[in-house]
Amino acid sequence: MPKRQPTKRAADFWESARFTSIFLASGFFCSQTESQPAQNPLTQTVRRLNTEQRQTMKTLFFDRFMKITLIVMLVPVLMGCGSVPPTADLVVPDNIPIEEFVIGRWLYEGDVYYENLGYRKVHWDYWFQDGNVFKVYAGDGTTCKYEFIDADEIAIDCRPRSLDPWTIKVERDGQFLLVHYSDGKTLKFKRIDPNEIHRDG
Repeated sequence: MPKRQPTKRAADFWESARFTSIFLASGFFCSQTESQPAQNPLTQTVRRLNTEQRQTMKTLFFDRFMKITLIVMLVPVLMGCGSVPPTADLVVPDNIPIEEFVIGRWLYEGDVYYENLGYRKVHWDYWFQDGNVFKVYAGDGTTCKYEFIDADEIAIDCRPRSLDPWTIKVERDGQFLLVHYSDGKTLKFKRIDPNEIHRDG
């Protein structure tokens, strides 16, 4: 009796070529999906921090720029508000006549002898101006008139403050002015800046 061979059954669905293809394809797509993992949360955090830092840097740069601009705009204004008049040139040429040399403001600080009082510290401030105007800073800002009545002699009229005109003789001593008074005393005045603040004395 012939030996029976197992009957070869038809391939079912699970063994069919179609299933095999589907299985391989699904495996390929799964592998593709697994090869692209979800973005690391740490990477997202770093990226967000970098964005915030850039924004902060922009804000700081803008603030600094505005401060510098404001300073640049305010400096000329502040300098204009607190501007000081330029210092006068106190050096006078040697070859000018005495009538021109006396023009300006003169100061004597030192001791002066008064009869019955003795020596006293004084601060005498004379100002010869153009137009024969003579100012004596004696606490009340007296304004007088002056004129040369001789080559080196000046008559000063301070009426009504002073009853009678008085005279002085002037002499140049380098850049200083020697003033000779009728009572015999001689004082040495130095030229000062007309913008200098007067100190009574």
